[in-house]
Amino acid sequence: MKVKELKLIIAICLISFSFSSCEEDVICKDNCGKILSKGIDSYGYPSLLIRNECSGNELDWVVVDKDNEPNKPRWEKLKVGQNICVINVDSW
Repeated sequence: MKVKELKLIIAICLISFSFSSCEEDVICKDNCGKILSKGIDSYGYPSLLIRNECSGNELDWVVVDKDNEPNKPRWEKLKVGQNICVINVDSW
């Protein structure tokens, strides 16, 4: 095998390897999703309908503070279409 042919083979291998290593694995977080809508539940608590980014499941969440009291100021800052992660839950 000639040196020129060997260099060509090495160059083709390097180019092939560089394209295959650029692919990223998409990793989703089980406790995160997109806000689909905002509302007030039947008890007067601010709530969010969120679609889980991994499972696609939709679930209503009540927005509360650390004392489990309604957190309307936090809820008012959140926007429909925004991504959000829910704490104290693994998945839904």
